[in-house]
Amino acid sequence: MRLIYRHSVILFILLLITTGCSFQASTPLSKYQTKPAALENSAHTAHPEAPTVLPDLKPTSTSTITPSPMPTEIVFEIGQELTIKYLREMEIRGSEIIFHERLSPGYSYARHLVSYSSEGNQVYGLLTIPFAEPPEGGYKAIVFNHG
Repeated sequence: MRLIYRHSVILFILLLITTGCSFQASTPLSKYQTKPAALENSAHTAHPEAPTVLPDLKPTSTSTITPSPMPTEIVFEIGQELTIKYLREMEIRGSEIIFHERLSPGYSYARHLVSYSSEGNQVYGLLTIPFAEPPEGGYKAIVFNHG
């Protein structure tokens, strides 16, 4: 019984606090807006004012000058080193894969932190190897790159 009484008192106090709070609009009205009649203070005006007539705002056509297209400025020349044909013909030498750390295994695979050297850069990655027996010819590789 005391618990119900305590909750009732707390609820009553919260209701008193929230009803005493009020919210005032912080944005001023534009010249085309009028204050709602409910917000008008009846002590200041004895007679209600006539509603404000808003101007008829219809879109008007304006003429704009469309600039002529200009040729795109070339920032730098793209050489053939960015073409697929060129990259396929390149001879790229890699290195052996270096196993740095064995990580906690996944559901059906082992995980390793590995690295290798490519064009003078040390590339790190996550290597996962399934626990199942590899098929004839070995596992196929899936490589995800990002950066």
